[in-house]
Amino acid sequence: MFAINAPLRSHEDVERLVLAGADSFYCGLNDAAGTSGGGGLNQRQSDRSSFSGIADLQRAVTLAHKLGREVFIAINTRLLTDTYVDRFTRQLDIAADLGLDAVIVGSMNGLMIARERHPEMKLAGSVGLGVLNSRSARFWADLGVYRVIVSRHLTPREIAMVCDGAPDVEVEAFLMNGKCGNFDSMCGYDYYDPAGAMANFTGCVFVADRNVTRYRRYACGACALSDFGTRPNFAAAKIIGRDFDVESVTKATELTFKVRAALFSGMSAPEFREFSMAAYRDVYGRPCERNCHYPDEGFPGGGDAFTASAGDEGCSSCEGCDGCGGGTW
Repeated sequence: MFAINAPLRSHEDVERLVLAGADSFYCGLNDAAGTSGGGGLNQRQSDRSSFSGIADLQRAVTLAHKLGREVFIAINTRLLTDTYVDRFTRQLDIAADLGLDAVIVGSMNGLMIARERHPEMKLAGSVGLGVLNSRSARFWADLGVYRVIVSRHLTPREIAMVCDGAPDVEVEAFLMNGKCGNFDSMCGYDYYDPAGAMANFTGCVFVADRNVTRYRRYACGACALSDFGTRPNFAAAKIIGRDFDVESVTKATELTFKVRAALFSGMSAPEFREFSMAAYRDVYGRPCERNCHYPDEGFPGGGDAFTASAGDEGCSSCEGCDGCGGGTW
């Protein structure tokens, strides 16, 4: 049964999220004074997205381990330039010293540095590594990661294909709270606006003409679990929310906990979909708003422009697919 991986930024939230159903946590650390987003190391642009210091992170790790939960630290910048390497290695050492269960890395050089510096450290492949198909999952596993977080634009069936095509690799996928329409592995390369820092986030949310929204805030992917959630190597459903208030993260975790139990109860896919929408209403106090994380045909809110090819054998998303792993929006 897959784990529910929830965001964490304070030890004060551990027990609350465990009670909601969280099995593991992922977080960032801002250990450099005068910087934000972990000093530019964990793909966040706000101080409040990360732990404010080592002491608070240590308290969270101790409490989570006491409650039988894992904690992953994201040091997953895609742009690990020379100016960041010293801080990157320092956070690797902190992770080792504090007993973090795994480190999430987002770049080839970061992976190589971590593997050389801490050979026994468990490494997970960030969504920034661009896992679009089972071939890329196996590629990164061969380089030392035990788990990959697949690109969030893949459809439910494509996620299932990644699981089936790389059975020895743990697979994690985003499920709740934020659906980005851009290619994760190109974030920080293609989507930053030259107008300056104030445009960074809007450059991510909007395409060039600034009219087409490509981000679904508070999106829900619960219904989609019937396609990939029972795969033996589907390891974790990831709740987005390092930038969100703990209330929204708690509700998303609670909903995922409810639907996970139903998924493994033997329901048919249509029955599970109905259950998921009813559970959404129970948790959020309002009907499902069709704000789907996985808007694929056959799912509520499906059939829009969010489609892509996983590039695996048997994929029918593109005619004449040769396994390129690409896709169009």
